[in-house]
Amino acid sequence: MGVFCAKMTNTQRSESANHLLKEYVPPGCPMHLFLKQFEKLQFDRQSEESFQEKRTPLSGVSLRFNLPLERHASKVYTKAMFETFGEELYKCGAHVLDEIVPRRIYKSTHVEAANREKWSKVQFKIEVNEDESFFSCECGMFEHSGLVCCHTLQVMVHFRLAKIPEKHIMKRWTRQARDILPEHLVRYQKDRGPPASDTFRHQTMYMKALECVVLGDSNVECYEVFMSMMKEVHATLLPLSVEKDGLGLAEREKQQLLVASATEGAI
Repeated sequence: MGVFCAKMTNTQRSESANHLLKEYVPPGCPMHLFLKQFEKLQFDRQSEESFQEKRTPLSGVSLRFNLPLERHASKVYTKAMFETFGEELYKCGAHVLDEIVPRRIYKSTHVEAANREKWSKVQFKIEVNEDESFFSCECGMFEHSGLVCCHTLQVMVHFRLAKIPEKHIMKRWTRQARDILPEHLVRYQKDRGPPASDTFRHQTMYMKALECVVLGDSNVECYEVFMSMMKEVHATLLPLSVEKDGLGLAEREKQQLLVASATEGAI
């Protein structure tokens, strides 16, 4: 079931991306137009993400059930996703939970199972792993969308959890969703704290880059100038960066990892 859901999710993501791209890029367009429209697509998506981030703290959220899980979700999710979470929490009232194996296997049954359509599934099995850090429901909603289903929430409430387990919090639905960086830049993620740099040149460049990002985010014209100049900077630095002097943060971290690995091997 999980494999099927994963495949279905990947397919739907691909179709969704293609549909979104077609709205911006006409068929058979030249490369320069494609690049311009693709950047416009990125700008529009980032603007929408910024709106959701600002909408959450400014408009606040309303707690409907005053449960610990709900309070935790209100602090983690964006407003839109918290509303969806609340809908799943509300659905819990339409299901009855039965314990099959204590703290391991549960069954969630719709209260109107007899009146539901024959093709409609009315029972779902929820399994809990040994350390109670992951809840797997056969409905596959979490594997498909990354959001906890009402059946799993029933078990979490039954367990009296104060927080949603970390394994069930997909970062793409949180307030820090945009803070997902490629591997070589992961040290700059907000939840990793400040970059562990003890070099003057790295800290100086880092602060100047952040200042430019703030200025580039002022309006569309600033954004276009920023992106254009950053491409030139990247193209200029790329061939010059081939020769390393060993003082860069990335090289220093690699050296520390090599030393640590050698020490562990010696032990």
